[in-house]
Amino acid sequence: MFDRQKQNTDVLSAVSHNELVKILLINRGITDADEARSFIEAGEELWNDPFLMKDMDAACERLRKAIEAHEKIAVYGDYDVDGVTSTAVLINYLTDLGIETEYYIPQRCDEGYGLNSCAIKALHDSGATLLITVDSGITGFEEVRYANSIGLDIIITDHHECSCEIPEALAVINPKRPDCPYPFKNLAGVGVVFKLICALAGRDKMKDMFCRYCELVAIGTIADVMPLSGENKLIAKEGLRHLQTTDNLGLRSLISKAGLESKPINAVSVSFVLAPRINAAGRVGNANLAVELFVTKDKRTADEIADELIKKNKLRQETEAEILRQVTTELERRRVTKNDPEIIVLENEAWHQGVIGVVASKICERYCCPTILISTQEEPGKGSGRSVGNFSLFRALEKTSSYLEKYGGHELAAGLSIKRENIPAFREEINRQSREELMSIELPALMADCELYPHEITIDTINELSVLEPYGTGNPTPVFIMKNVLIWDVVPISGNKHVRLNFQLERDKFVSAFFFNKTEDELGVISGDRVDIVFTANIHTYRGRDSVQFIIKAMELSGKYGVNMHMCHEIYLKHRDCMKLKKDELETIIPVRDDFVATYRYLCAKAQRGINEFSVAKLAREVSWHSKREVNHARMMVCLEVMEENSLISVQYIDKTITVYINRGAPKIDLNDSKILNKLKEDYANA
Repeated sequence: MFDRQKQNTDVLSAVSHNELVKILLINRGITDADEARSFIEAGEELWNDPFLMKDMDAACERLRKAIEAHEKIAVYGDYDVDGVTSTAVLINYLTDLGIETEYYIPQRCDEGYGLNSCAIKALHDSGATLLITVDSGITGFEEVRYANSIGLDIIITDHHECSCEIPEALAVINPKRPDCPYPFKNLAGVGVVFKLICALAGRDKMKDMFCRYCELVAIGTIADVMPLSGENKLIAKEGLRHLQTTDNLGLRSLISKAGLESKPINAVSVSFVLAPRINAAGRVGNANLAVELFVTKDKRTADEIADELIKKNKLRQETEAEILRQVTTELERRRVTKNDPEIIVLENEAWHQGVIGVVASKICERYCCPTILISTQEEPGKGSGRSVGNFSLFRALEKTSSYLEKYGGHELAAGLSIKRENIPAFREEINRQSREELMSIELPALMADCELYPHEITIDTINELSVLEPYGTGNPTPVFIMKNVLIWDVVPISGNKHVRLNFQLERDKFVSAFFFNKTEDELGVISGDRVDIVFTANIHTYRGRDSVQFIIKAMELSGKYGVNMHMCHEIYLKHRDCMKLKKDELETIIPVRDDFVATYRYLCAKAQRGINEFSVAKLAREVSWHSKREVNHARMMVCLEVMEENSLISVQYIDKTITVYINRGAPKIDLNDSKILNKLKEDYANA
């Protein structure tokens, strides 16, 4: 975290935005005013000449020949969002030119990722003389050789990692080619396709091409988690802006049916609302459905397909939840923890291959280690892997490729196919090869950009941060820290899967916040606690009214409160173990009459509602909040001892909980008769 007190923003004094925006720019490595303006405005100066890409000339020459001769052109895509949008963009462009086209998306479950010779033969037999791959092909050495042998020309457009050797295609357009001079290496597959279209249309038509296709290019770029810097930032920014008024019938229908029609669409909307529905076609069905959504010219067809994608996404969610449960159960049985430096490799013949990648991602995040899940419904098995931190899963697969039938992907995500009998040896070998590297994985730390102060939490301040959007990889959503915040209310929501909190920032200033994927017990805080929070901030609109809302990333009791609770607990343990206490410790632990009253009234009130089980860590804070009196943990525990000594209550301690039973018929007690209390007072007098 950058210290607000030490942060000097003078280097950006010429930038006409508030201090917070300048701090965030500096945190992103931008310390020059012109660079800052370019980053904020994300203008056309970010475009690079498409002809800087290796083989672009050869690709355009062959395509122009095909267009002039009215050849049939086939597009070979992929089943994820990047592949679907890449296919749709190229098909729409060629169709607009009046070219006869055909596209092919391999079945995720039956064929897996990448080129296959059977599909190539079928496309050639259908009359195609030129095949263009999108978002795939860079590892298709054998398939390209086969295409060459039957007289089918291939142009590869891809963005995945590649070695020095490349397939012997007519043209291979991939900015990650070692010999490609193109300056921006992080285009998505759909970004590479867009550059091909721009080259074909001519440099003077680039703006027209972008206006025509930018929504799909943006969706593919964001969904494929590409860094939102350079050209990608312009693609995402303008594409998101055009999405609000898109002319693409399929997009309009999907936006409407996904509930985004009257809402601002940002990178989060694309990643968590639109992308999963587009992906659902390829995961639990046929990705052709998603392509058809984006190429159709008929509104009724668009609506029908959008409805079908919504249904498939629901099925995908249900299937994913069941596989996640099975994987988690197995890992718990094996007692795998975050501290185990290993690559998780699991297989199951009942797993749907279309969703195991999503589950692998969740397991990877939960256990902080690379994860590969393999569906063995068919032979060979199909696997999806996800990685974490700085560990390259692609390189790990490369080292163990002798066990695999096929593999490909990125550093953080990869796919593979493997024979069942090879899985045990593969599991052992990939862990053996990676053991040393696994020990030194650098996990991304949860860092805050800077501290925010209560008076800065205004709609205007948070709105001004939007000049940095869109957020994503390489340009993360700003994360802040705020200290000593008072929790006013804690409310479990969605069946206690998440928690909503209300914070009191200042006397008359409250803000609502959400902590997702945490139960109330896991969060461990109560009303009245003072906490330090790490969060993102956004503007929430409800019934036409705007308000600032926090999304909590991390939370802990504020320094002095946490330290005080720990200190009181240590003092109580010394008392319980009959150790000698110092005078100041005795002052901390000896309760007065009002402490007993507050504790007993709280327990009785809870008992009337049928509640008698409490968290050891939270009970004193709950008593304090409800009684508006400070009753520390040590005093409260002594109060329980004294009340049990005098039969007012009976207490059971189990792990980190206390179960208290009120003895309704017990007579009133005189605290002066308590042996426990008298012993403490005597110790104090003699200290």
